[in-house]
Amino acid sequence: MIQILTDDIDKISSNYFEEIKNDCISRSKFLLDVMDVILGGKNRSVLSSNNKLVHWQTKKWIVNRCLRNKLKKKENIEDSKVNLSNSLGFIRANEKKLRKIFNHFSDEANLKETVLCGPKICYDHNQKLMNKFEISLGDKKIIELIKKVLEYKIFTGQSSKIANQLEVNTCPYCNRIYTHIIFDNDNKKVLGPNFDHFYPQSLHPFLGMSFYNLIPSCYYCNANLKLDRVIKPDTHLHPFIQGFDNDYFFHAKLDLVTKRKRDPENYTLTLQKKTSISDEKLRRIKGNNKNEGNLNLFKLEEVYNVHRDIVGEIWVKCDKYSSKYSQPLINMFGKSLHTDKAEFYQFYFGNYLNKRDFNRRPLAKLTYDLVRQILPNFIK
Repeated sequence: MIQILTDDIDKISSNYFEEIKNDCISRSKFLLDVMDVILGGKNRSVLSSNNKLVHWQTKKWIVNRCLRNKLKKKENIEDSKVNLSNSLGFIRANEKKLRKIFNHFSDEANLKETVLCGPKICYDHNQKLMNKFEISLGDKKIIELIKKVLEYKIFTGQSSKIANQLEVNTCPYCNRIYTHIIFDNDNKKVLGPNFDHFYPQSLHPFLGMSFYNLIPSCYYCNANLKLDRVIKPDTHLHPFIQGFDNDYFFHAKLDLVTKRKRDPENYTLTLQKKTSISDEKLRRIKGNNKNEGNLNLFKLEEVYNVHRDIVGEIWVKCDKYSSKYSQPLINMFGKSLHTDKAEFYQFYFGNYLNKRDFNRRPLAKLTYDLVRQILPNFIK
């Protein structure tokens, strides 16, 4: 897994909050207005006159989640159905709790704390709010309303901008698939990354729009492998915190089954650990059981073994410059080739040498690890 390393991350996240805060606050205030109408006898006209930022479809959705007999398509939110006798029992039973929750998110500072809670604390932040408001995942109707206020759809309006600013061009989970954001001639998005909730929203409802819980990723890692699996800070690596780095690396073994050295059948590819890796990081990478570790979650050894043809190509290229020739080659960069090691590496191996650039091209870590294995004097 590749760590997301982006310059100006604080500025990017702060700008994101400024873009989405009014939508979230307006939804919170509208829900409080609905409660005032139903439980406090406030005039229903307030539902149309206030909170202009909230789309009428969203308003009707919120109103209907509070009513036994729902508003039909042609009925508006000022309809006489919006009253105490037609309200669902959970609204009356949980009035204090609901007011506490949505008064909290009507306050900009409180909303900001949740939207911008850092990757090291967001897991605990969600649990802190669950405890503060005395709710559990079993409170499905309350959770539904929370998810509507902190709705992922609000984020999707910013996702293209965020994807461009982060400049994460490959999936950080697998480093195999491009995640470029691409627009057509009409400036409509054609392709772009999935944004994965690192801590699934189904289990962590307050993190639906939290910046550091939204990871630009490929469809396969997000939709086929990760899904809503249970993730904890001590069981998996968070890409905004760290990647495998050199603590866990690709290692190829050559066993000549065919005469052509580049043939994929000649190679076994594994991921191996550095001897000095801490137990805590080892658990997050490999896991103590099948439910832990990014290796298990994203099936990285299984997935990467389909790329043994690339392994063969890298091995053959490295053979051209065995360890005894690598130092003369390095010395030759500035004098004859008029370039530096990183530029030559990119030209010859087709990838990036600098760790900060690994997210710019697929298989960057695989390439780096194999070159380091075969030509240790070249990469040091």
